Amino acid sequence: MRKLLLGALVLLFTASAFAQQAPPQAKLTWVRYYTVERGREADFNQYVREYTRPMMERLVAAKKILGWGAGFPITMNDDPYTHVVWVALPDWSGAEAIGQAIEEGARSASPADAQKMMRLGSSIREGSMRDVILRHLVQSDSMPLPAPKYIVVDTYTIKPGRGDDAVALFNEWAKPTFDSVKSRMSPWGLSVQALPTEESWTHMVWYFISDLGALDALDNAMMSIEPRKLQGYDVRLRDMSDVTKQRSQIIRIMTP
Repeated sequence: MRKLLLGALVLLFTASAFAQQAPPQAKLTWVRYYTVERGREADFNQYVREYTRPMMERLVAAKKILGWGAGFPITMNDDPYTHVVWVALPDWSGAEAIGQAIEEGARSASPADAQKMMRLGSSIREGSMRDVILRHLVQSDSMPLPAPKYIVVDTYTIKPGRGDDAVALFNEWAKPTFDSVKSRMSPWGLSVQALPTEESWTHMVWYFISDLGALDALDNAMMSIEPRKLQGYDVRLRDMSDVTKQRSQIIRIMTP
């Protein structure tokens, strides 16, 4: 599957627009993909509002995780998933805290609440959940957008032994371009799979945007690069990657 996140995932999504300092950067982002049964989207959304959101907000308040979010793809491909939830982690201890919170919630739930959780949770197609855990190589250090609406995810298959070249190209090409439109795009980053679970890609570029019009601003910033230099970047990307496997997707962020 080509995922987001995604990463992502990633990040610092719940930061206040009025904060004076950017929040800590996530080292990892756990991304979970779901296929929700047709016609059961409202049940899934209710599950996220009533059970996922309170648990995640408690973990954020306790500084066990850095942020979280949920969304669904608005550009379709052959991936079967319909929804995604991501959690920004300071380190692996954040994943442990999530597991403990889930176990505690199951133990403390009343019979009626447990039954309701099972009913709402049955909106997820059995056996459809898949995970990707991202490790972030490069991230933005500017303030996150106060209320981003979308995440754009580009996945690449970098050839063995060319990982350092990929980071160098990202820092030289994408980083200054993204920074030039940071009022409409933040956070952003370059990530790899911390635990390889997807064979179709090795590296992910992700960025949060304020609106789809931000993609026009990004295109304009890209086209402002001197043509010979831009062509050189593209040649280097083609040399280090299998361009036939490049994929992109846009995720709409849900408001739980």
